[in-house]
Amino acid sequence: MYKDLVNYKTKCFLYRKKSACIVVWTFVLIFLFFMKGCKVYAEEASAEKNTSVSTEASTEEKTEEKTEEKTEVTEPLDVQLSMTVRLYKGDKITLGIKDIRKADRVEVENINSRLAVINDKGELKAKRCGDARCRMVIYSGDTVKTLVLNVKVTKCSYRKRKSLSMYKDEKAKVMASSVTQGATVSLASSNSKSVKLIKNSITAKKKSKSVITASAVKEGRRTELSVTVYVVEKPELKVTNKMADNWFRGSIMAGHSVGVGFEQYCDSQYNGFLGNARHISVGCYGVYNDMAPVSGSSLHPTINGRKARLKDHVYYLGAKKVFINYGLNDIGVYGPDRFVSSYKSLINELIRQNKKTTVYIVSPTPMYKDSGDLCNYNIRKINKQLKKYAKKTSRVEFIDVFTPMLDGSGKLAGAYCSDAYCHITFEGYKVYSDTLKKYAKKKIVEETDARDEAATKKEIKKEQKREKKKAGK
Repeated sequence: MYKDLVNYKTKCFLYRKKSACIVVWTFVLIFLFFMKGCKVYAEEASAEKNTSVSTEASTEEKTEEKTEEKTEVTEPLDVQLSMTVRLYKGDKITLGIKDIRKADRVEVENINSRLAVINDKGELKAKRCGDARCRMVIYSGDTVKTLVLNVKVTKCSYRKRKSLSMYKDEKAKVMASSVTQGATVSLASSNSKSVKLIKNSITAKKKSKSVITASAVKEGRRTELSVTVYVVEKPELKVTNKMADNWFRGSIMAGHSVGVGFEQYCDSQYNGFLGNARHISVGCYGVYNDMAPVSGSSLHPTINGRKARLKDHVYYLGAKKVFINYGLNDIGVYGPDRFVSSYKSLINELIRQNKKTTVYIVSPTPMYKDSGDLCNYNIRKINKQLKKYAKKTSRVEFIDVFTPMLDGSGKLAGAYCSDAYCHITFEGYKVYSDTLKKYAKKKIVEETDARDEAATKKEIKKEQKREKKKAGK
């Protein structure tokens, strides 16, 4: 029995030992399979990594190739439009460039920004007189469009430009160019009847508008930059009747019997008519009377108790404008040629003594009926010589009242003659005064333009002096 017990224990021991071995080998096998799996995973991961690196490198190479290819294809195509623009001080215009709205970005540069500036909306403003340069660059996709405006600013007290405009017969420089090598550039005007393009210059011809386009073409690609130029009527100064009347203020009207009649006509008009000019006309008066010695019996006019020659009255009164209508009483005495010579001497003495006075020669009026040397033929001859003299003499002007008072036959119109000889009716004096006013309106425009031109030059000089001083610092 003891033996059986020993055998039983032995069997149990062997069984437990065998079970333990099985468990150990099981763990060994599991460990070996795990290690093999890790090795396979590591090899796959390494292969995948190598594949990824290879793929990335290949992708980078392809990207670089595409970038190079794209860079070569999309080289910016440039076009530049340069032109001269005239503005008046205070003007603000909008160029209306459509490309600005679609642009990726817009850059502006203003040289002499004190004078004129352009902003990125295409608005151009004139600030001071002088020459300025305004530049706008429009970037859009693979194109670069540059607008260069050479702006000339002047002063005008009655004109204003509301757009990129030109007046009839006005000229402006214009040019198309490109910095892109190999590009072909061209310049065109859409309406040559309105704005005529000849080489690098445009001329305004007819009231309308025209689109000026600068184009650049290269290898099938095209880009262009356009501006619209409007041809408009040149505004004129609106001179009112009151302005014309005021122009005569403080002046002197000198003459003979025709002048006496004109004084009566002026007195019958409204207060302020022809500036309430002072009349010092005397019947039967003329050059020969004025140049004679002053005496108690002479015909020289008397003003404020003083009898004197015309030049002396002008001096005492301080008149800046003197309108003289002499001649009808002189032609019979001197003859036409000697009268003109004596008349010139009288005027030369007057302006020599009165340094700030301008003499306006009012032409002798026409005859209704000729009388010897006192005839319309001689008066025409005299007027021609006086007009020539005035043209070349400083502070002497000529006003033709002779021509407007003629009838179809070349003599004083019957409606304008009061005595079938040489004297004037009120109807004739209306023509006479209207002619003076018409002349005054013309002079007002000329004088206004002269003041504006002087102001422009003064401001330009001031800006140049400022720039010179700035550069010296």
